[in-house]
Amino acid sequence: MTAVSARTTSATVARERRIAVRLGLVVLVLLGPVVARHDASSWSRTALTAALWDEHTIDVTSYPLGIDRVVHDAEYRSDKAPGQPFLAVPFYAAYRALGGEPAVIERAQENLGLWWQTLWTSTIP
Repeated sequence: MTAVSARTTSATVARERRIAVRLGLVVLVLLGPVVARHDASSWSRTALTAALWDEHTIDVTSYPLGIDRVVHDAEYRSDKAPGQPFLAVPFYAAYRALGGEPAVIERAQENLGLWWQTLWTSTIP
């Protein structure tokens, strides 16, 4: 490979990366503001995140839950894998520190707490 073709290849790669970053930013700007409705699955994840931060427990009995729950020793538990709720804890904490509503308040529409957590744990990654 000659020096000219190596420069051309690295310039092409750099150009493709810039295009990918710009496309990613366009998608983020378009989809980032979308505030989804809560469903049973998101309630369960949000409840676990909130319980971890607000109450330092995995007991989600005091949170509004649909059908996505498990009963263990007379307490409700989320039936979802703990990864996303655990990773959402710092973002939920920031949301609460900025005056956001606690997750015990049931808000099916325009739930900015859900939006904030989803943005940082699903949309951006």
